[in-house]
Amino acid sequence: MARVTADESDRRVDELAKLLIGGKRTSELLRFCAENYGVRTRQAEAYIAKAREQLKADMSINRQDFIASKLALLDEVQQKALRSNQMGSVIGSIRLQAELVQILG
Repeated sequence: MARVTADESDRRVDELAKLLIGGKRTSELLRFCAENYGVRTRQAEAYIAKAREQLKADMSINRQDFIASKLALLDEVQQKALRSNQMGSVIGSIRLQAELVQILG
């Protein structure tokens, strides 16, 4: 079997990461690799392990950065709700922001 390029390997890992996010089980991923990439179990397991590591790295955002990004998103939601006169959504957005910064319990 011919070796794949680094780009192709990365593409496979990205594809497997998306399947993991979609809830696929390891057995399904192994079968997917065999059918689509023509690789054996050992290589498929290596791809899956890299995909899991990639997902962990993507989710290792610290708490402060996470809260800041969600507060910014809620600000956008609040502005759109104000423009369309959806006061319930405005109040909901303010409540969620207060919970995120722990003003409310």
